[in-house]
Amino acid sequence: MVQSFNDTRIRLRCNPTNLGIAGNHLAAFSEMRGSLFAVLNDDDEWEPDFLAKLVPLLADDDLVVAFCDHSIIDGLSKVDAKETELNTRRWRRDTLSDGIHKPFYKIGLVQQSIPIVMGAVIKTEAIEFCKFPLDTGPHYDLWLTYLAAKSGKGACYLPERLVRYRVHATAQTASQSPENSASSEYIYSQFLNDPDLREYHDVFRAKYIEAQVAHGIALLRQGSAREARSELTAALRAGFNLRAAFALMLTFCGTGIARIAMTIYSLLRSGSQPRAGI
Repeated sequence: MVQSFNDTRIRLRCNPTNLGIAGNHLAAFSEMRGSLFAVLNDDDEWEPDFLAKLVPLLADDDLVVAFCDHSIIDGLSKVDAKETELNTRRWRRDTLSDGIHKPFYKIGLVQQSIPIVMGAVIKTEAIEFCKFPLDTGPHYDLWLTYLAAKSGKGACYLPERLVRYRVHATAQTASQSPENSASSEYIYSQFLNDPDLREYHDVFRAKYIEAQVAHGIALLRQGSAREARSELTAALRAGFNLRAAFALMLTFCGTGIARIAMTIYSLLRSGSQPRAGI
């Protein structure tokens, strides 16, 4: 298919083995030749004027990221108007001012308002890819935002929905995997070690503990009770957490009982959980 376009600007990279989410993107990033880059996953869609509207914003030497808002679409590519509005509010883009934000640690790492891997264009020179560990895993996008913010330059917001983000029924299952929670745990532990982020350490500490609990529960679902017990105990040492206490109790039960109990618990909670928008 790539050859049929007869265009040398389009290149296909095939990895010899499965590199994982972070590894796959790092491999692609290593192939980049241009001064700007953007990520578009195969199930999402850019509006035709996505690049035409965002790229010119980066003519400003003091900017490293230009980003926009996005719509939510279903498996049939139909825009879900209600979910789209809820998603904009969830990531606080409804209150985000048009234009330049500098520094952008708060909107990028605390509010996570920047859809960096589908709704943004980034200056290649701004990212130190040598500081991109594979431990970032499924949340490599948050780490990419972090590296962009560490440049010390700004991000520019265009309050238009120039991207269509597809929500899958399988997204919730993926978010409950040990790899997913371990990725969050690693990233927030690194944020806590960065003196430049000291202002937000309380937020990141809470996120780190939340990731520990999620990781413990994911391990418990997987049948790894001993490893789960270690994670949950560590989270409880930082402060009482009812969810962690309940899961820790289940680590002393049989694997079958623990899995059933956690499945029921997840179903009871799912109705109140927002759907992912990034």
